[in-house]
Amino acid sequence: MKRVLLTAFIIVFALEIAALVIFNAKSEDGSQSVLAVNEVVQTIRNDWADLEAHTNKTCLDYVVINKTGEVLFRTAEGLSENVNSAVSHRDTILDVEKNGELVGKIIIYNNAERSDEKNIVTGVFVILIIIQCAVCVLYTVYLNVRVIKPFGKLKGFAERVAGGNLDIPLEMDKGNLFGAFTESFDIMRSELKKARLAEAKANASKKELVAKLSHDIRTPVASIKAVSELGAATSDNEKTRGGFERIIQKSDQITTLVDNLFSAALEELQQLSV
Repeated sequence: MKRVLLTAFIIVFALEIAALVIFNAKSEDGSQSVLAVNEVVQTIRNDWADLEAHTNKTCLDYVVINKTGEVLFRTAEGLSENVNSAVSHRDTILDVEKNGELVGKIIIYNNAERSDEKNIVTGVFVILIIIQCAVCVLYTVYLNVRVIKPFGKLKGFAERVAGGNLDIPLEMDKGNLFGAFTESFDIMRSELKKARLAEAKANASKKELVAKLSHDIRTPVASIKAVSELGAATSDNEKTRGGFERIIQKSDQITTLVDNLFSAALEELQQLSV
């Protein structure tokens, strides 16, 4: 999803820049080319007898008037159509001569204002692109601070919990969009810690019980063994002495098993109060 959004932003910016370049390329140049002006004068002089058939072959806008000020030809509406308005607008005024005689004038429109409009539109376009870039950067920073970093903390917290470290709580702040979600994770950590402590306590109790039972069993077994040794020493009957010896042998086996169980319980329990 992140890659799709980034691609969409890049495409939008590329289209806007391409539109800006095309707009500037298609905009008319404000400066009046000498060659274009000369071509206008020459074609007007050639077509003076029939200006209705005249065709503008340049990028310039102009008005043709006769000696009395009557408009004979115009390339567009809204242009200066007399000398006074042309002077105030700083248009170019050229004489049209035919056979050495002044027959009219050409008023070539000054495109400086259109160039200014083009610059204004271009500036607005650039400002909009900058604003869009700034918004994208701010939104990316916002997502990084409010979404990506909190999830990164949750990932590190999950790794610590999986490793058995349940003592470090999960940090939370007011601006966290996942406050309740984060708090649930910390509650889970607390409950896991309680469960592990309860399990450790239960295991310790079992080991302590085994150690105490081992101690309690060894005392009567020792008494049985002592009585059997006395019986074997004082008995004159061979069969009876053999029975006492078997009792002594089984007592030793029980004592060995109890000692092993007691040693194992003490190694895990480490201390035992008897």
